[in-house]
Amino acid sequence: MSATHGETMITIAERDKLQTFIGYGRLDAPVWFLGMEEAGGGEENLKVRAQFSQVEDLRSAHFALGIRYHHEGKKCIQPQWGRMADIMLRVHGATQPDTEDRREYQVSRLERVRDFGRRG
Repeated sequence: MSATHGETMITIAERDKLQTFIGYGRLDAPVWFLGMEEAGGGEENLKVRAQFSQVEDLRSAHFALGIRYHHEGKKCIQPQWGRMADIMLRVHGATQPDTEDRREYQVSRLERVRDFGRRG
């Protein structure tokens, strides 16, 4: 395949590296959420992802991709992340987490290499 119209093709080495990606968070986390990886977002996006380690911090990885609106400013809740945050909040004792609880968990704790929201 050749690149056309300014497209940048990923290399075989980049493709191989992408296939080693496990996910976000920590391998020693007590809870893992398994599912399909999000859409690639085009070849430039894939080139950035090819630089990821096997396991990445969710916030840092998305900042590298130029995606900041889930962690800065309004901090939009990503639908799947909101569901994961809700589950984890309930695991930790919340009986009826609200939108702000889910938002805060998404920003500070969900799939982070370090737990930035832990208190105590």
